[in-house]
Amino acid sequence: MTPPSRMAAGTGATGATVDLYWLPLGAGGHFVRLNGRAYEAVAARIAQRPVRALYHSALQIQLAGSTFVVEQTPVPHLSGSARGVVAEGAVGSRWARRFRIFRYEVRLWRDGNIADVAEAVDSPHRLSDDATVARRVLDQVAQVPTPVWGRDELDTGEMWNSNSIIAWVIARSGIDTEGIRPPAGGRAPGWNAGLAVARRSQEPADDPRMPRLEARSRPGARARVHANHAHAWLYARTGGRLGGSIAGRPVLLLTSTGRRSGLMRRTPVQYERIDGDVHIIASNGGAAHPPAWWHNVRAQPYVQVQIGPAVTRARAVQLDREARRELWPRLCDLNPQLPALQAKAGRELPVMRIERDSD
Repeated sequence: MTPPSRMAAGTGATGATVDLYWLPLGAGGHFVRLNGRAYEAVAARIAQRPVRALYHSALQIQLAGSTFVVEQTPVPHLSGSARGVVAEGAVGSRWARRFRIFRYEVRLWRDGNIADVAEAVDSPHRLSDDATVARRVLDQVAQVPTPVWGRDELDTGEMWNSNSIIAWVIARSGIDTEGIRPPAGGRAPGWNAGLAVARRSQEPADDPRMPRLEARSRPGARARVHANHAHAWLYARTGGRLGGSIAGRPVLLLTSTGRRSGLMRRTPVQYERIDGDVHIIASNGGAAHPPAWWHNVRAQPYVQVQIGPAVTRARAVQLDREARRELWPRLCDLNPQLPALQAKAGRELPVMRIERDSD
């Protein structure tokens, strides 16, 4: 899939803008408006504060002559490809997502429109007129976490919703969010949840809140999780002096973003350096399925890498078939165990190159 920032390239114009729109919750829909008012009335009573207007947010990006709309909405009874749908999530409960009315979609809609934009308040709010920032925004949208809407699965203290998605995209794109507020007297529920999850990806590797490892049901799997956790902790605490190699091969510490949870996952991974480039192989010890970190970086390639004491932001890029075919013999020369691991796995082991993030 071509990244949206590349889709927009070369279309003839040089202007770039990133605009935020605040839409009254339920604009154009009486049912949503009534439910929003009921929710806010209860929330205000519990917090012993005045009732406030609720707002839903959306983005509009202009880049090189193309217009993109970023918004989270219910799933209509139509094909998502026409609306640039890049992700879906459940509403209320994961088991209910089999039914269309209990699913939401995240749109990156080229030449699309924001529904009921005429009702937007104090909008548009210009966030950036930098083309590089606009490209980062577009590239982040497809990587957004998709926890259950209306619940706090990510332990942020606030439910996840459409505002969470917009806040996450803005923060992950490097835009300063300190001065962003909903219209005077209003609230944007879920906004802080998006900011909290985005901040987790920027925490240093030795932050004790960073490794949020999921427990596995099988005792053997649970033991491996704990072993990896301990290995990662030792590596980070000692700058790689402990845990810096496995079976004679060098090890780096890879911090990726959980593709479902949005939480930071820290994993010790063997690597090989060829012509100055660092490569990691998704062998998973010869298992028939790739490791969890591989799924994470395929969904969100921007990672943090620690080699010894040096920590850097990077991008993990999977080699295509031709590049892998050329590199594989050299990797096997460095690590003679790779052919046996591939045979045991019964699959072609993916190879990823770690590229330093220059942004």
